[in-house]
Amino acid sequence: MPYTGSKSFIPPAGTSFNINTGSLGSPLWTPLSEVGKITPSGRKKGVEDTTNLSSLGKEKLDTILDSGSVEVEFNYLGGDEATDLALETAFVAGGVHQFTIIVPGLPSGKAETTAFSAIIIEKDITAIERDKVMKAKVKLDVTGVYTFTQA
Repeated sequence: MPYTGSKSFIPPAGTSFNINTGSLGSPLWTPLSEVGKITPSGRKKGVEDTTNLSSLGKEKLDTILDSGSVEVEFNYLGGDEATDLALETAFVAGGVHQFTIIVPGLPSGKAETTAFSAIIIEKDITAIERDKVMKAKVKLDVTGVYTFTQA
């Protein structure tokens, strides 16, 4: 099949980052307001060296998957905003929480949902300046594996 041009796309309006404010059995997905950037990083497989005295070159086996981290930057709307309160409550409580990233309007016409569990390891407001919009960010350390679904 001849090349007909790139099928890449820009995430549409309506892309959302959500935290489960319910329970595992009865999730209640609460979207974080005014997200500007979602950055997954550090996803990798472990590698174990199995080289031995009979090896003609380096030998390796892949081991367990490390799902890395996710950083989310958003406009800070104040502590009375329901989603900021949900993040703050989860951050202070500690433990593992559930999250989703939903990207609607893929080139296929479907929406993709990425679901994962993570520990909130950082939550900060950026500098407070008179002539700048207040921003905030959270960093999540992902535990387990991502699940990807399209519908």
